[in-house]
Amino acid sequence: MESELEIVKAWFSVLNDSERSEALSSIAELPCLREIEPMIQTLKERKRDLWRRQEELIIQPPNRMKWVMPVFPRNTQDPKWAAKWLRALRLHKYEKCLSGLSPAQVERLNDEDLQELGVDTVGARGKLLRAIQSG
Repeated sequence: MESELEIVKAWFSVLNDSERSEALSSIAELPCLREIEPMIQTLKERKRDLWRRQEELIIQPPNRMKWVMPVFPRNTQDPKWAAKWLRALRLHKYEKCLSGLSPAQVERLNDEDLQELGVDTVGARGKLLRAIQSG
């Protein structure tokens, strides 16, 4: 505090009378701390409110249900099991690749086998393998 006072005294000592008078009137117009504190508190509350709102605006996962992978029909006797299962997986274009195979045979397929059967995209093969393993 004392060093600040010395700085102010040194600054005032180099001013002429009119500059000193101007500086003192400017200081007199400054609000006192009691007037500033409520404004500071209001700004702090506003800042907290804005942070809360910003957090709410951050991308939230959608409320609707995401697509659920269908269960692999291991024990089915339905002759159209592959068509139904692949349609549920949205991979019905590969129906001909799995036609004539039983669920037990499909369950033993690996990536290379699927590729040889004509499932040509990596994504489709991965989806099929995940669906088989999850069921």
